[in-house]
Amino acid sequence: MLKGQAPDAWERVAVNLAHGFGATLVRVRDGDRPGRIWLEFVRTDALAEPIAALPVPDASQVDLSGVVIGRCEDGSPWRLRLLGTHVLIAGATGAGKGSVIWSTIRALLPLMRAGLVEVWAIDPKRMELSFGRVLFERYGRYSDDPKGGMVDLLEDAAEGPRVFRTGA
Repeated sequence: MLKGQAPDAWERVAVNLAHGFGATLVRVRDGDRPGRIWLEFVRTDALAEPIAALPVPDASQVDLSGVVIGRCEDGSPWRLRLLGTHVLIAGATGAGKGSVIWSTIRALLPLMRAGLVEVWAIDPKRMELSFGRVLFERYGRYSDDPKGGMVDLLEDAAEGPRVFRTGA
């Protein structure tokens, strides 16, 4: 950038830049040092076509600090951090929240089978998670009970992790 310019000046004219360069979208990103920005010209929607489900990995390949749940626009793995954090998935109807949830569960299957991860599912509408009920009941917990079952599950979760001990 020229001296005195700020990234927001470029963001304000991103639509003009897109038209000028024949792109559908221009993203303005911070550069690698002060005074530098990156302009990303998007010409096609790389994610317009659904991709096939990723293969279920071996348990040794699952890294909870970055579970691979899909692909980014550039083809690189889309990783979701699960270890030591909370995850909130939000969006309008039809935005794809369910695919994020189910891709995450699919990536966790090897750890669920090994008894290292449990998925606790609460499904008040009995729509998003109900067809995985058997899976959740086998490798975690599930509730769609509005008369207290969902509350009990949340209260149990709030108590913290359970520790299992074997032997005498």
